[in-house]
Amino acid sequence: MNQQKSTFIFILTLGILSMLPPFGVDMYLPSFLEIAKDLGVSPEQVQHTLTSFAYGMAFGQLFWGPFGDSFGRKPIILLGVIVGALTALVLTEINSVGNFTALRFVQGFFGAAPVVLSGALLRDLFSKDQLSKVMSTITLVFMLAPLVAPIIGGYIVKFFHWHAIFYVISLVGLLAATLVFFIIPETHKKRKSHSAALKYYRSQFPSALEAKRSAWLYVCRLF
Repeated sequence: MNQQKSTFIFILTLGILSMLPPFGVDMYLPSFLEIAKDLGVSPEQVQHTLTSFAYGMAFGQLFWGPFGDSFGRKPIILLGVIVGALTALVLTEINSVGNFTALRFVQGFFGAAPVVLSGALLRDLFSKDQLSKVMSTITLVFMLAPLVAPIIGGYIVKFFHWHAIFYVISLVGLLAATLVFFIIPETHKKRKSHSAALKYYRSQFPSALEAKRSAWLYVCRLF
């Protein structure tokens, strides 16, 4: 029973991690008009902040894998989640669409860390048969998140300020970080040296950028 409970909490934690990117994309969609009004720009300019987040997430997925091999899965997941949560708080204080757009790129870039390394963590822990069952549960949560996030965001904007959306995103991120810290074990014991990780990154990154099909796949994973 204890083992089943531990497994459930573990999968729940990874499910919450999988919700963070869709929440970052979809929850603030109903607030575009309010954000545009507060920043003194057009709604079209606010849409660029969504594109910026997507680009940050896409580039981050090319970046974080080698660092997970060098420093371990858990520390890099924690780094990504915590920076993403803190960035959401900072976004509530921004009064320039340019700075807002830049920070959304940063949020997406660090938000890619748990996306990349959660999959690696699962492959470390579960056999092939177990992995398919666990992934199906996490995928269900991931698919539900884009459906409920705009609804939640809509109600938040209706009753509160758009800042509250990013407070909620930050709180969910900090909750995820707390669960990761206490629940998720470090699964990658045989770590590469930092220089090996950087060498791998330098060798693989240009070829990944040149592969148009791969680049589109990275972007399409966001939607």
